[in-house]
Amino acid sequence: MKLTRSLSKLYRYSRLPYTASISVLVKDQISIKNMKYELISLNLCNYSCKYNSEVILRIFNSKSIISGKTNMDEFGIGFSSGNSIRAITFTSWSIYSLKLLKLLTLSGGSSGNCAAALSLITTLLAIGSDTGGSIRQPANYNGLIGLKPTYGRCSRWGLVAYSPSLEQIGIMSRTTSDCSYLSSILFGKDNKDWNTFNIPVPKYQLYNNCHENELMILRKHSPCLNTDWTYGLSLINRIGINITEGKLSNIAVILPAYCVLTSVECFSSLSRYNGIRYGLRFKENNPFLLYKKIRSVGYNPDIRRKLMTGIYILSSKLNNFKLYSKALKYRFITKSNLITLIKNKIGLITPVIPHVNLGINYIRTNTFNHDIYTILSNITGLPSITIPLGINKNSIPFGVQVIGNPFDEVNLLSLCKHIQEVNGLIIPFDW
Repeated sequence: MKLTRSLSKLYRYSRLPYTASISVLVKDQISIKNMKYELISLNLCNYSCKYNSEVILRIFNSKSIISGKTNMDEFGIGFSSGNSIRAITFTSWSIYSLKLLKLLTLSGGSSGNCAAALSLITTLLAIGSDTGGSIRQPANYNGLIGLKPTYGRCSRWGLVAYSPSLEQIGIMSRTTSDCSYLSSILFGKDNKDWNTFNIPVPKYQLYNNCHENELMILRKHSPCLNTDWTYGLSLINRIGINITEGKLSNIAVILPAYCVLTSVECFSSLSRYNGIRYGLRFKENNPFLLYKKIRSVGYNPDIRRKLMTGIYILSSKLNNFKLYSKALKYRFITKSNLITLIKNKIGLITPVIPHVNLGINYIRTNTFNHDIYTILSNITGLPSITIPLGINKNSIPFGVQVIGNPFDEVNLLSLCKHIQEVNGLIIPFDW
């Protein structure tokens, strides 16, 4: 890593980008030419991609190096990195947590392997996808910075998304400067992706101060018995950021709306894997039996549960399509209310996870409540960032999440840089 840093300093004098020769890890959900593109599923076993995604092309143009692809939850559906067909990913802080709890803590998902490798300083940057907190939650468990940009800020061309209206490519890093440099490279208009916006991308690394000096907090998230959350608010208040309380209506319907939207879009996106054109294939003459075998063998129980929920919602005989229309209605109402709430402010500060440790016993009993704090950013399409603050009593990192205004990643990165200058870096070992 020291050699890489020295090379990048030399390249700056040759008018090459700062990220030249920097190694970047890529989640398996993003396509790279002539590399296996399996999405950690039996359905796409030994499938190789024939093209590079847009973010990979921009990384290559910046002279960066792709270190490799990482493990993840199958098709990106999961919150623990425990739905992979290969192995379960534990956080890089498991050695310390074993001393106190004798319990393995998972790395979070679905980009948990990127976060674990980045926390062990095997690389400097990692990119993944975020549907309901798949970047921010692993970053919180491993003491990293996780940035999810505004929907349409970064090109999704070449990303296999199970929920296209919610999923967005994001960045994980250990320092704010690394995240800023890579953001200025990846973000921008892409003619191959019609969802991107033609808005100029600033050089985030040049901004040091926030334009505003106030954060909003929901009344239900005020300082409480949770010592980690209270410490985070006191730290932010101590560096000169004012925190004011506010109220967001329809907050209770966000989680049901998220479940409905992801189930319907998952059913629509995964219908292409039918065992005929590509993917897992069986010798079967009856199409009904072929689809039944594919969906029974090729998907894990969580994916089958989402598929069945999507079929139930879209069933014309049961007339449940009103659930989907109501979810869309509350989605846009929540977005307008949230934009009004955080106008002329840095953003809304919330917790990242509703608990401390993510153990194997927890993921067997809780499947929906884990994303309750992070799905607000995906439902509204606003940018958000996870900022590490310290280590709790169980030797596991913790942090806070800040949801910003549309296309205002500058304020989020400036706030993160200010906090990191005061708080310092969080690493699992003494290097």
